[in-house]
Amino acid sequence: MFLLSLKYLRSLIPVLIFFVATEGAQLYSQTRCLRGRIVDDQTGLALADVHVSLLSKAAGALSDSLGIFELCGIKQGDIMELHHVAYYAQNILVSAALPDYPEFRMKLRTVEGAEVIVRGRSGLSASALPGQATISSADIVRMPSFMGEADVIKTMQTMAGVQSVSEGVGEV
Repeated sequence: MFLLSLKYLRSLIPVLIFFVATEGAQLYSQTRCLRGRIVDDQTGLALADVHVSLLSKAAGALSDSLGIFELCGIKQGDIMELHHVAYYAQNILVSAALPDYPEFRMKLRTVEGAEVIVRGRSGLSASALPGQATISSADIVRMPSFMGEADVIKTMQTMAGVQSVSEGVGEV
């Protein structure tokens, strides 16, 4: 009986070594998760919706309303990019000197666009009279039908400015 258990133990040793080796590789891997905060450089207020991504792989995160983000799979030597529409983008080299909970400060950038000129077109609304709607025979053909007939009332209820309170149900 003792020999049988020894033989059984010898067959389990390679399996045990395999599990210890694979778990050890995961525990001592060089990647880590980085959790940090992103704030405005001038005011110190938290910045929401900042894109935090690694340039070496398709991994990224988005900062929350408190400016906090968490990005996993980072290893030493990776380049992390911070990007926001209203701020200058930053590239940060991940090194051992980076603290466990870093605070990144982003500088505001001003964006100027071309001038917008709005021109009205006269004559388009000159023929419209308030309180009057015209439905042509071509419009009647395209109307939704009710029991084979064109439903003019239903079409008028979908027009702009027309409001139906009771639609014929009770409380006349």
